Amino acid sequence: ALSILSLLALSSAILLYLKRGSMIPLLKNRWRYIGATEILFLAAFLVFLTIRAANPDLWHPWRGGEKPMDLAYLTAIIKSSVMPPYDPWYAGGYINYYYFGHFMVAMLAKITGIVPTTAYNLGIPLIFALTLSGAFSAGYNLTESIRRIRYPHLNPRSVLAAALMALLFVGVFGNLDSAAQIIQNSWDWLRGMGFSSFDYWRSSRIMSDELSITEFPFWSFLFADLHAHLLSIPFAILALCLSINLALLTKEKSGYLTWLPAYVLLWFSIGALAAINTWDVPVYGLIGITAIGIALRNNERHIDKKVLTGWLTLSVIGGVIAYAAFLPFHTHYDNPFTGLKLSPDRTSLSDYLMIHGLWFFILISWLASEAHQISGKSSLLEHFYKSPKRIGFGLIAVLIVLLSSLIGWGTVGILTLSFLLSMRLLTYWLDKRHEDGSAIFIFISFLIALVFFIGITIDFVALANDIDRMNTVFKFYLSTWIILGILSGVALWLLWATNSDHSSVFSSGGNRLWIGILTILIISALLFPLVGTQARLKDRFNIIPLTLNGAAYQENAEYTDPGPSGHAIEQNSTYALKSDAEALKYMQQNIKGSPVVLEGISSQYRWAPR
Repeated sequence: ALSILSLLALSSAILLYLKRGSMIPLLKNRWRYIGATEILFLAAFLVFLTIRAANPDLWHPWRGGEKPMDLAYLTAIIKSSVMPPYDPWYAGGYINYYYFGHFMVAMLAKITGIVPTTAYNLGIPLIFALTLSGAFSAGYNLTESIRRIRYPHLNPRSVLAAALMALLFVGVFGNLDSAAQIIQNSWDWLRGMGFSSFDYWRSSRIMSDELSITEFPFWSFLFADLHAHLLSIPFAILALCLSINLALLTKEKSGYLTWLPAYVLLWFSIGALAAINTWDVPVYGLIGITAIGIALRNNERHIDKKVLTGWLTLSVIGGVIAYAAFLPFHTHYDNPFTGLKLSPDRTSLSDYLMIHGLWFFILISWLASEAHQISGKSSLLEHFYKSPKRIGFGLIAVLIVLLSSLIGWGTVGILTLSFLLSMRLLTYWLDKRHEDGSAIFIFISFLIALVFFIGITIDFVALANDIDRMNTVFKFYLSTWIILGILSGVALWLLWATNSDHSSVFSSGGNRLWIGILTILIISALLFPLVGTQARLKDRFNIIPLTLNGAAYQENAEYTDPGPSGHAIEQNSTYALKSDAEALKYMQQNIKGSPVVLEGISSQYRWAPR
């Protein structure tokens, strides 16, 4: 472990020496920002380390989630002498799963010599801290790029507020279900029915009439399954940041070699996502392709067939880089994807707004503000009243929403209009090729259009082998949450900056109403980390002192098996888990290597196979 850490330190020192001409001035000029991000990372890590220590249990009879699987994969990777790692549940096989996220945590555990049951609980706060740091960086760099071009007179420190909001929106805020639960419980209490305890699980299953999972990052970190969807979050943000870098790096006639390193690193990160959480590849691959297109647009004086051919060529080469960089993984991975099917369910508008209501409000407000700026800063009513075409468009929009609502497609109708609005803004900025800042607004407009398009698409199609559309909603909504959170932090700053220039789309009374709605939504979204954390920490076998040992609960816990029928009423067997702990300890101390261990067969999520 010491030799590996020494090698890393030596490599960093060599790079610092070779790049000292640019690195030293950067450290001198930006030491406050760099120091702040390091403090932010450490603070986020320590906060979530404390949360994990308050409930580190790696199994629970009905709230165990995927922890047994994730711990088994983590242990198998640590113990494997060759890759791919052996399958802990199939003798003679290897893990057929996107396990690269587990691999990275396992390597840290192996370097430090920390046992898997503790390394697991160190991995969660590490990924949380990386997520917050990445969201802060993305929010800061997007906003600072805009400030320098459009609002150079505004205080640069205001950009930190945008970065902080992006961080909170992505990694700390929840959906609006917490407020809904509190209102419902308060109403029940007023009717003499008592005040029910907070159901943190409900917040991850908003669509109560279907199986779809609606987790958001803080819920996933709190529940603490060291699973692919959680492990991929900071790397998805990395891919987004590298896309931003590529899109904004290039200047006219700058030459391809100047942005070659950024291009290669971007596609390497997208390749990593395929091995961490394959579900992220369509979203971030499309973002990467768009970043190439923006880079070429910035680099060339005219957009012609040659440029379009170059875009296609570079996109294909990028895909080859992404695949080849992780070729050993792909050659041993049997992808279960079998095609698409029509989505069996539709997202109700109330459910969509319960999940994404805060982001939707902020981004639609910003789109309206941009339209206001483009139209010559007339009021919204004047903007439509003075143009018969716009009046017609407005009437058609209302008609689409009404008709789609009548046939049960209200969410699709609203998102389609939002998509068209963002696409109109995108085409506007595409026409402003030589205007400063056009690239950044093209990129932002594209991202907004993309998340609306994803919301529309999953109401039409789902993966063929999905359970209804459970994972389709789960994985794509989680991807859009990350993008929406970062964009909302930037958009909120832009709305403030526009208002500070006395260019608000609303009247003074309208501004006060808008601020009131925003305040209610922010408070509602902030409730989950306050009440949900308490509820989750109590949801365990029994309370024990703070520890990071994920197996410590076994010393005092007793499990009552509900019997063959699976109903808790038939309590036919009680197991003291301390006996299990002693058996596991004996095997770990006395059995060498990775032998085959016969396991009892039982229903999943029961005592025997877990």
